[in-house]
Amino acid sequence: MSIKIYYPAVFQKEEEGYSAWVPDLDGCISQGGTVGETAENISEAIGLMLETLAEHGENIPAPSNPETIPVKAEQFVTVIAFDPADMKKNTAQKR
Repeated sequence: MSIKIYYPAVFQKEEEGYSAWVPDLDGCISQGGTVGETAENISEAIGLMLETLAEHGENIPAPSNPETIPVKAEQFVTVIAFDPADMKKNTAQKR
């Protein structure tokens, strides 16, 4: 049984689809045509960011409380689950 990490992500409606970013992970951004697609893409981006941080021996930032993240009227915060076991599977497949 693996323990999931839950990072809050800010979503914003764009002219076409949505963009999303994770305030706790500088540079962790993604986009998609629907909210669901964007959620899947930002989850993958979280995995890639955490993998990169781990490879460089950097600390993994703790997730913020979603209620503390300021958003504009056209934005919303949702929590994205990431399973570190998925990262380990992907790393093993690359080898």
